[in-house]
Amino acid sequence: LGVVTALLASEAAGRYLRLGRWDEARAVLHETANAPLAGVNGGALLQARAELEVLQGELDTAEADLDEADRLLRHAIGLMWTGPVAACRAELALRRGDPERARAAVAPVEAEIAVRARALGDADRERHATTRAGELVARVRAGMTAAASEESRLNVEAAGLEAARAAGTAEPDAWLALAARWDAM
Repeated sequence: LGVVTALLASEAAGRYLRLGRWDEARAVLHETANAPLAGVNGGALLQARAELEVLQGELDTAEADLDEADRLLRHAIGLMWTGPVAACRAELALRRGDPERARAAVAPVEAEIAVRARALGDADRERHATTRAGELVARVRAGMTAAASEESRLNVEAAGLEAARAAGTAEPDAWLALAARWDAM
């Protein structure tokens, strides 16, 4: 497999995963199992593989793949390359029940930290996480432009709903409406 093929395979697998089509993602990734991994293309391929592994509960394997993806992406510039790895690492930490570690990987896990702090009666930690979640959403909303994609708009809306969850004001109907718009997209 060439580097372009690895990049295309990672993109295809990622799209299948976002659609919930794990079998197709697994098939694409299986075709690349023996591919030489180098640079951002190899890092992207490992990230897609790790994302599927996290979803399947193969957490140790996912962590090893994310570590190698980090190594390959060390010199990459921009969230296009590093953002998906951070998001997958955060999901891995959440699956392991470690929201603080997830926070270190990617900031929007503040809602999970606030919910846990609320359950434990830790008002200071809850207040800090709620404030941080609100600040992060405000920053993302401020960066939105009229040309933003529908996917970006839906992600920003999800971030807003996570901030509401952090504040203890989760709205199930808003989540259902958002899920319906994701399905329609």
